[in-house]
Amino acid sequence: AALTPRRQEPQSGQPVGQPAGQSVGQPPHRQPHPRPQQPRSRESDITRGVQQLMNIVCPENLHRVAGRFDEVQIANASELRLMISLLFRKVLDEPHFCETYADLVQILRPRYPEFAPERDGERPVRFRNVLIDATQQEFEAMLEVAEAGVDQAQADVQRKRALANMKFVGHLFLRRLLAEKVIQDILSELLRDAAERLVECACQLLQVVGLTLEGTPSGLPIVAQFVGRLADLGRGAAGGAPPSKRLQCKIQDLLDMQRRGWQERVVREQARTIEEVRREAAAEKHRGPARSGWEAQLFAMRTISARLHDASGAAPGAAP
Repeated sequence: AALTPRRQEPQSGQPVGQPAGQSVGQPPHRQPHPRPQQPRSRESDITRGVQQLMNIVCPENLHRVAGRFDEVQIANASELRLMISLLFRKVLDEPHFCETYADLVQILRPRYPEFAPERDGERPVRFRNVLIDATQQEFEAMLEVAEAGVDQAQADVQRKRALANMKFVGHLFLRRLLAEKVIQDILSELLRDAAERLVECACQLLQVVGLTLEGTPSGLPIVAQFVGRLADLGRGAAGGAPPSKRLQCKIQDLLDMQRRGWQERVVREQARTIEEVRREAAAEKHRGPARSGWEAQLFAMRTISARLHDASGAAPGAAP
């Protein structure tokens, strides 16, 4: 006869159905079921890939990183819009590399010349059209930022992002990625209501594009128009409340810059290559440690005395 499995009897005090080693009243142990992994969307893959490349790009590895954008494999117009929006977002977060990001856009443009239209009867989607649309969207979002009800820290962040946006737009124009008409429309909108934060953005944009724009027959009257408008705002001659002292200084700096042929008064900070940093560090090491204040003053006095001695032929400190 077939043997029937012997039923295990519960231990003393152990209720029937309660596994051995488990306390009375404790719910039965259940093995956790592994969570099914959600398949990654195409959008998340593009976002991850673009962000990884944008996090490592710098002036020195620009062309190498640009070549790796082929790994992202942009396949249609929607994915191209996503990529360009991610580029804009990075620019606003890290304006120090603004020129490098503009160079990156210029390199990527011929790699994505156009894509098939998303609807029947529409024109093919071109890289430049997507870039212009993204520029307009970011600009409109900047105009809609509310100033009321934000603390000083938030206001500073909004101001820096707006200035970064204008700087990036200016460098896109310098690389012929945006047309002159786009710059004219942006300046008109910025100076329409004379809001201080927008006037400052207009100054930033003109600092970048002024030299190139003024060098064309069609751009010369545009610069004259908006610089004249800024001069009136700085003098308080445009009506309304006079601007703050800080904004008056910004406007005056722009006017002085134009008179100098659009040359900045101080050397502007920009992203440097690793080789440039190394050369500067080597030069500092070669010069040796800096002199203290009194040492520098004594050295200067001795230098002047030696020069006077060479000029007069007398010993330093001797009576005339």
